[in-house]
Amino acid sequence: MGYWSQTSLLDPKTEATASLVLYHDLVMVVVASVLVLVGWFLIILLGNQFFMKGMWDQTIESNETLEVVWTVAPSVVLTGLGFVSLSNLYSMEVGSGVVHSVEATGHQWYWDYSYVVNVDQTYSSLSEEFTGWALSVVSGNVSWWGGDVKVLVWLVMGLECLSFNTVKFESYLVPESALSADVKFGNGLRLAQVTNPCFLCLGEKNEVKICTADVMHSWGLSEFSVKADAVPGRLNCVKVHPWVSGFSYGMCYELCGAGHSNMPIVCCVSSRDVVQGELVKSVVEGLDWDESFSGGLHSA
Repeated sequence: MGYWSQTSLLDPKTEATASLVLYHDLVMVVVASVLVLVGWFLIILLGNQFFMKGMWDQTIESNETLEVVWTVAPSVVLTGLGFVSLSNLYSMEVGSGVVHSVEATGHQWYWDYSYVVNVDQTYSSLSEEFTGWALSVVSGNVSWWGGDVKVLVWLVMGLECLSFNTVKFESYLVPESALSADVKFGNGLRLAQVTNPCFLCLGEKNEVKICTADVMHSWGLSEFSVKADAVPGRLNCVKVHPWVSGFSYGMCYELCGAGHSNMPIVCCVSSRDVVQGELVKSVVEGLDWDESFSGGLHSA
């Protein structure tokens, strides 16, 4: 994350970001070398009376070897820079092997994030601590609980009563008057804290699908070196493969109206089990347990 008066690049949190930082350093070295070389020649040429003391050999009219060198050498340097640049560009393609996918939809003026969750598979791999939490949710929300064995079996066998596996969060800017140090997701930063972050898996290939429900927006995070426009009627995708856990901050980079500054982006990067657990918790907490279990038990 950036800080006040920062003049350097942000700390890289993905392999793509690290590659771009190294590419930046390489280009800066080439630029500095060219400036030094050209500047040295220019100073010698303009100050030949001072440096050469009138001993400048003006009888040389051409030098084919020198012309070939100063034509081929820049071409080789530019070809090398272009090769590295194209390698970085193609390495940022999504490709195959995506483990976690999220769809980010821009609205005026907030984001919403949609996830596809395999509830049965995720629940079966969760810890006993989460199992106890899920049971407490059911016991606190189902009025006719009473130790019903059918309900317990339904829950422990993988929440088979759930007929959906799509989770959607709306991410609004938390107003300054509602900020506090005790927040669940984030650091409570002014104009950067949101109600729900975008969840990404640590050390896994994540795909973020970006679209819009109204005008053009732009979703991006500098620490991940990703940025894609949300264009009406199009779906753009970016790859994020984070290697550092924690929170990363971005913003909407496309002027989208009066509330453009109220569309911050916060990404929460954690292990795959933690991310899937949070998503399943949202499914469990958002379900109408009385209706779902009553209907399921009556049909059984």
